[in-house]
Amino acid sequence: MQINLKKDNGALKAAPWGFSVTTFFFGPFVPLFRGDFLYFILMLIAMFCTWGISGLIFPFFYNKLYVKRLIKKGYRPADEFSEGILRQKGVLGEKKTTTSKQNKSTTINPDIVSEIDKIFQLKEKGIITSEEFEQQKEKLFSNISQKEVSKEPSTAEIAGKVSMEILKDRGGDLLKKNLLETLLNILKNIG
Repeated sequence: MQINLKKDNGALKAAPWGFSVTTFFFGPFVPLFRGDFLYFILMLIAMFCTWGISGLIFPFFYNKLYVKRLIKKGYRPADEFSEGILRQKGVLGEKKTTTSKQNKSTTINPDIVSEIDKIFQLKEKGIITSEEFEQQKEKLFSNISQKEVSKEPSTAEIAGKVSMEILKDRGGDLLKKNLLETLLNILKNIG
């Protein structure tokens, strides 16, 4: 498997991911050919000190180390697949969707988030219709007062904060992602 990485200057690099067959067969020469001189030296020393046994261990994690070093050098995932794999394997942290300005200036009442979740559950169970669901959402957001929001943030900031709270509480599956998109559209229309 390959991870596609790009640098800000537009340079693209396809980095291998998973077990390294080439490292298994060619040992420290793989990092040498990739220009990764630090791991070339470390592998040589480790192979010398362990009588070659480390050559059976390095193939299991060298590619991950190589990708981490590329990311430290300024490379970023070039596509969603690569980004997903790197996040899943813990190489990249959580995706940042709010800015520090939003985090500082917006406080949302947790009751609003729980109310949205409750009406969403009612809709999913078939107790209320989609139209009633939309009406309830609009009613909830029309009741947001400036007392709940400090320093008068924009509607987009409120939408971002509400969506992050729902994602934190419920994990953000596909249905809730659609709900969040609907909420963002409503908030943009209100503001």
